[in-house]
Amino acid sequence: MSETLMVIATAVIAVFAGLSWYNSVQIKKDAIKKATETRELIIKLTAGIMASGKTVGEPKLAADLLVQHEDKLRDAIAKSKYPLA
Repeated sequence: MSETLMVIATAVIAVFAGLSWYNSVQIKKDAIKKATETRELIIKLTAGIMASGKTVGEPKLAADLLVQHEDKLRDAIAKSKYPLA
């Protein structure tokens, strides 16, 4: 009888360990997604701030300058990841 209870308890522990592992995988995926979204937001906000002062009242110039700043920020961040390359 006690051996049966031990087998059942082991199976229950194994099921909960599997569920815990699956939960941790989902949390890690969500954290990576959130970090990517935050990074994109910071780049867009920084480019917007950089372009806003120079382009007051000129929407076409502002849009072009925003895209240029955003591209240059992405390049600078990419280069900073590999400083010796």
